[in-house]
Amino acid sequence: MADPTNLDYEKNTQFILTVSVTDNHEKDPLESSAKVQINLTDENEFAPAIEPQTFTLDENPLKGQEIGIIVAEDEDSHQSLIYILQDSESSVFFEINASTGSLSVKDSSIFDFKTAQAIVKININDILEITDGLLAYFPFNENALDESGNNIVSEVVGPVLTDDRFGNPNSAFEFNGVDDFITLNDNNSVITTKSFTISLWAKIYGASPVGLWGNAFFKQRDNVQGASTAKSTLYFRGDYNGNVLLHTRSSSDETIQDLKCDYAVDGNWHHYVAKIDENKTMEIYIDGFLFCSGVFPNDGDFNTSIDHINLRCHHPDGVLRAGLYGKMDEVYIHNRALNSEEILGLFSADAK
Repeated sequence: MADPTNLDYEKNTQFILTVSVTDNHEKDPLESSAKVQINLTDENEFAPAIEPQTFTLDENPLKGQEIGIIVAEDEDSHQSLIYILQDSESSVFFEINASTGSLSVKDSSIFDFKTAQAIVKININDILEITDGLLAYFPFNENALDESGNNIVSEVVGPVLTDDRFGNPNSAFEFNGVDDFITLNDNNSVITTKSFTISLWAKIYGASPVGLWGNAFFKQRDNVQGASTAKSTLYFRGDYNGNVLLHTRSSSDETIQDLKCDYAVDGNWHHYVAKIDENKTMEIYIDGFLFCSGVFPNDGDFNTSIDHINLRCHHPDGVLRAGLYGKMDEVYIHNRALNSEEILGLFSADAK
């Protein structure tokens, strides 16, 4: 490249080139051309920045009373920050929320005098970039391209770009709940491991207009219509009779295992996470917090005889059973189970 400074992930995440090739026939050379896609991967280039800040606190505060929010930022994309009180003396009387930077009173006994000042040193670190095991990442920034660097192909069938939860235009997809969906990886398996994590933001308008199987988020499945005879099933959905549901069946057993969390639709944006870890623990998180857990009893995989993989639709044997009626954004798929700190970090970063 003539100017390598343009290869900056924060400026451009992807380049599309047109490459032509010509044979060396002397009289009648022939030529063909094709598009070449180059996806940049993000690197941790910048240390987080924080400036001196001053807060005022009245005497005799309550334990847990918020003092203020520490302001810091990082030029690197897709990162969260961890806030830490640097010196042990300050941590006796103050505490800070590691993900939000909210500074509050831990022990109010020191504040029993008329005037007091304290210098609180705060150290912030980049949280581990959640790229380990990342299979696909769809930020939906004006398109449905995978920005994980793994080039997971997507095909948009119906849904339209819309405002995201921050009001940014063309930064989320809206689905009609009937026949809109996004196909992934040419309907080849995306999740091929026994452990995985699916993370996304969704705003559900209400009940899905088709069927009673709820608002679909993600589905990786074969075409068999009956759930008890499907060879492999991963189905993550919301608003299923007042539940958020992870529906599973592995290739080794016909046993269906459902994990349900009571959570009613309220028409707002929420962060949804479903995962199974290496100990076969199934968990669903909503807005950064664990809502329900269970045990997955089977030993098989989730990628045997897969016929269709998509976001926001469920249609075994060609019969439409569920579709997302609402919006979706920021979809992450990992081939491992993220821990609770990483899930909270994703929620906190994406909620800013």
